[in-house]
Amino acid sequence: MTPEDVRDRLAEELRVRPDTSPIEAVARVGADPARWVDVVEDALNTADPVATLRGADPDDGREESDDDTDDDAEDALDRPTPRVNTDPTRPTPAARWSEWRDVDFSTVRPDTYPPEHLGRTCWMGRLDGEKMPFSPWADRDHPDADDDDDARFKWGLESNYADGDTVAIAEDDPRLAGRVLIQRESDPYAFVDGDDVRDPDTGEVHPTFIALLEHLGRTYADVSTSGAGVHAYYRAEDALPLDGRTQATFDIDTEPWGSNDTPPTVEIYTGKHVCVTTGDHVAGTPLDVADWNADPLADVLDAAGFDDNPEPAVSHDTDRDRPELEDHDPDAVDADDTADDVRDVLKAVDRLRPSDLPLSTRRAGEDSTGWSTWDPSYRASESGESLHLTPDGDVFHDHKIGEAFGVLALFAAEEGIIRDPWDRLEGADWWTAVDAARDAGAPIPEFVARAAEPTAVLPPAVRRPTTSARRRERAHFPRAPRHAPP
Repeated sequence: MTPEDVRDRLAEELRVRPDTSPIEAVARVGADPARWVDVVEDALNTADPVATLRGADPDDGREESDDDTDDDAEDALDRPTPRVNTDPTRPTPAARWSEWRDVDFSTVRPDTYPPEHLGRTCWMGRLDGEKMPFSPWADRDHPDADDDDDARFKWGLESNYADGDTVAIAEDDPRLAGRVLIQRESDPYAFVDGDDVRDPDTGEVHPTFIALLEHLGRTYADVSTSGAGVHAYYRAEDALPLDGRTQATFDIDTEPWGSNDTPPTVEIYTGKHVCVTTGDHVAGTPLDVADWNADPLADVLDAAGFDDNPEPAVSHDTDRDRPELEDHDPDAVDADDTADDVRDVLKAVDRLRPSDLPLSTRRAGEDSTGWSTWDPSYRASESGESLHLTPDGDVFHDHKIGEAFGVLALFAAEEGIIRDPWDRLEGADWWTAVDAARDAGAPIPEFVARAAEPTAVLPPAVRRPTTSARRRERAHFPRAPRHAPP
């Protein structure tokens, strides 16, 4: 393409997708990000981005040819911009462009891992049918594990780790379906997880994910267990530029890519993490774990729209902030108790924790901030830990969907009472969920109204239906079958 062609295609991209980010527009067109991201960003900051870009000087984003690649790379060293590395000992984005774009993600070399990782004692097995770490060679009992827990599942215990040779032998165990790499807080690594970025039918990878990898540099990569994801492994002496955070999660499109069902998401981890490896090495990528190019990372995250906010707005399962509940000390607290004050029921719902219910959503581990990670039952999760629970254990956050919800709402969705856990749980549905939770063993007292039922404390949508209406609703509600964890 000529520079004029690139400019016009970028302008058309802004016209069709006015909410796009600079890096996404450049990636969709297939232009060189080192030359065009700033041009697009400047245009987006004007009142009429399309007209501004169409009127831009095409020399501001000269498209390189095969003949002038080396000269352009040298020119890039002389143009200090936020997105160009000026260290001549390391490749610049201009010199590296096409390193990833030309990779054939449809071709893999199975059972091929980076030698650097194989030589480290950082491996555990992975259970068949799940993504849970498991070390069959370790001891079931361990002083750091609870008496009722099998210590072989504890990925925080370094005594459960093995080197590459040991885990390869253990993979013959019929209980295992593969292995996981445990990335510790002190390890100088980063794990870039592209979730639903690869079309499992064609092997084609989303251009925005490729553009991100172009910025970070060429390194070892493998394809995920489902074939819909791509993992890139880096050495990262420089952590994420996010004020001490060790994880960044953001969407790169609003529509599914290829034959996938959900939009693609990128997760970047520089701290403690369970990396579900496959050894399906992407042909054309090196076996080395390379240093990532940290210089443009802050700009990449900003351009991708990453919101450095771990706590989105929460909609609770009860109206817990109402003044009537603040100082209420419940008399009825257990499932065997009977409550004549509806506030006792509300307090019990507020106290619910995942361990109180037979959830199909399974806990996967804990991140470096103290939040626990979970494998959601209501959607596919490439990493198996894309749902997060607050340290208090009362509110789930789905950063991929951009929603937050309580334990009762998750249970209600798994039972088929509501469609999605972030749907509003109210009225008869709320009471149906409360009764179903109590039947499942949750410590929620049964509400029996007094002669003058104090329902004014409840929002109108949560007030209990009449007994006859409740019985009719319970008898005919189409509940989905419950699947308790194995």
